[in-house]
Amino acid sequence: KGSEWFASIGSKNCTGTKCFSLTGKVNNPGLIEVPMGITLREVVFEIGGGVPPGRRFKAVQVGGPSGGFLPEQLLDLPIDYDSLTKAGAIMGSGGIVVLDDTSCMVDTAKFFTEFCVDESCGKCTPCRVGLYKLYKILDKITRGEGSVEDLEKVEDLCMFIRDASLCGLGQTAPNPTLTTLKYFRDEYIAHIVDKKCPAGKCFNNGGGRVE
Repeated sequence: KGSEWFASIGSKNCTGTKCFSLTGKVNNPGLIEVPMGITLREVVFEIGGGVPPGRRFKAVQVGGPSGGFLPEQLLDLPIDYDSLTKAGAIMGSGGIVVLDDTSCMVDTAKFFTEFCVDESCGKCTPCRVGLYKLYKILDKITRGEGSVEDLEKVEDLCMFIRDASLCGLGQTAPNPTLTTLKYFRDEYIAHIVDKKCPAGKCFNNGGGRVE
């Protein structure tokens, strides 16, 4: 139908459609093509069918392994480049991962940080060394050995990695940690102060709590 027809789809500042891989704790996972400007709520609950019965929605990651995690209060955010960037996510590779209340946000941030550690080419020190140091701190927190001071170290390290890395991998790899700290800081505090994982995923005793 032509470029004008395609440009008529979507929002004013972000036209056309976008393909996403919708996965995670969602009833109808799959590959989807949606108009730009559609909300996260429409994608997760109308297209994806919401989270499994008996579970509670917790977060959605947008942008692939280095995408940010957005909480329930941002479900009405339109999916476009500017809105996602302002919220701490990215369009990235078009991955949308839904998390429910069985997911630990600290452990999830650690998982994606470890992925980025493995993917780093090693050319620049901020990415090669910085991401590994970030992973080790997150791992310490999930083992119940973290301190409140570690949170400041994590934030400073994330900003350094983001600002000093040479390519997009290092520049976006801190997103999972930065957004979980921003929107789910209470889970970090629970791990550090209460020695408790709200989702029951962490610690050497099989999850739940360090006595």
